[in-house]
Amino acid sequence: MIEKQKKLTDLFEHTVNNYPDRIAIKDSSTHYTYSELQNSALKLASRLKNEGVKVNDRIGLLTKKDNFTIVLFWGITYAGGIPILLDNDDEILVLKNKIKSSQPSYIIIRDCDNHKEEILSGTQILHESELIKELEKEESLQSYQIANVCYMITTSGTTGMPKVIEISHNNVLHYVSNLYEILERPDHINAAHVTNFSTDLGHTNFLLSLISGGMLYIFDRNECRDPFLFNSILKREQINFIKTTPSHIEVMLPFLDFGANYKIDFLVLGGEKLPWKLVKQIKDLELFNAILNHYGPSETTVGALVYPISETIGTENSVPIGKPIGNGNAYLINKKNGAGELYIEGPGVGIGYFNNDEETKEKFFFNEKTNNRGYKTGDICSMSEDGSFIFLRRDDNQVKIRGHRVELDEIESTLGMECAPMTWPIGMGKSFRGVYHLYNDEISFFDPHAEKGTSE
Repeated sequence: MIEKQKKLTDLFEHTVNNYPDRIAIKDSSTHYTYSELQNSALKLASRLKNEGVKVNDRIGLLTKKDNFTIVLFWGITYAGGIPILLDNDDEILVLKNKIKSSQPSYIIIRDCDNHKEEILSGTQILHESELIKELEKEESLQSYQIANVCYMITTSGTTGMPKVIEISHNNVLHYVSNLYEILERPDHINAAHVTNFSTDLGHTNFLLSLISGGMLYIFDRNECRDPFLFNSILKREQINFIKTTPSHIEVMLPFLDFGANYKIDFLVLGGEKLPWKLVKQIKDLELFNAILNHYGPSETTVGALVYPISETIGTENSVPIGKPIGNGNAYLINKKNGAGELYIEGPGVGIGYFNNDEETKEKFFFNEKTNNRGYKTGDICSMSEDGSFIFLRRDDNQVKIRGHRVELDEIESTLGMECAPMTWPIGMGKSFRGVYHLYNDEISFFDPHAEKGTSE
């Protein structure tokens, strides 16, 4: 089935045709069936075309944790635009830099973001309230041409300016179809979306619910953070799939209580190193039928490696990041003492960085021997006897904070001061990581609450 599909819209339409009346997306206030979602998206696409949107126009989308973000994503896609996934909670300077790097033709402003309009001068603004006004009366788009790029997503950059990654439809279809095979193609995945839409960690939940004809429940920020709300929604909505960060599930774990007749089929963890100690805590509660560790930089489309966890404890400090999915390939370069930089090749490797040839040439490559595009991850790894990769450290100043990539060089550039990562020993074999900067002979300290982490 998936081999015949060329665009993500092909997968969407396949699911709509097979399960039109199943609930596709749901949040705390509304829900859409698959047929309702497609109908709304096509009407929105028609309105966007009337506003002047053309094929391959880049459309900045200030995403919120709600259903309408998904409607807007599909509407932009059917209109031929390329969604640039931004976050409405971004600080003004961060948002301005992301817009400068991605150069959108239009920006869709959510009603709660109207105060940001003045910083967006020079870009044509489309207001959410105008786009949805009497949308039901709009004629649906009858014919459409889909852009070559599926979406664009921003990530931190060493120069202080974000990098904008271009991901193709083929990248996305390779990812979701092969991960779905690893899970043995379960029907009707009800997935919990607990992260924001401007990072791709949560795309796993979105795509697997789509390919299985299941439901994506979109947790708002309060529902994500309140452990009692989180627990009750999981049970009420019969969620059977979650992908989140180890730090998030660790906070929620003491409050999870599903009762005797309910378990979650899959818990997928990514974005940070996964310690064996946490795996044991999760397994001891017997709330999840399967646990997987998932790794991959955004440049390789959400995730490139996966490790199904069968054991409770391993010989390394953290759980292996696994083996490549689908037709991907991974190997170590410049090995020393069994460790080297992880390179990833295959259909999951993205197009490159938008309008940034220098960094694209530095990080992406083409292997003429294998006829594959590749990406240099910057992660130093080793390999276990079974061929699984084990993350050891970064080879640069990148750290992870709750699953988000942060470049210390970007912080330095923003501060305009000298800053550096440091580790302070605090006894009992433990240490404390952080960043300091010196200004007027006084030291200030920034605590990221994270080790250097994997580059997902």
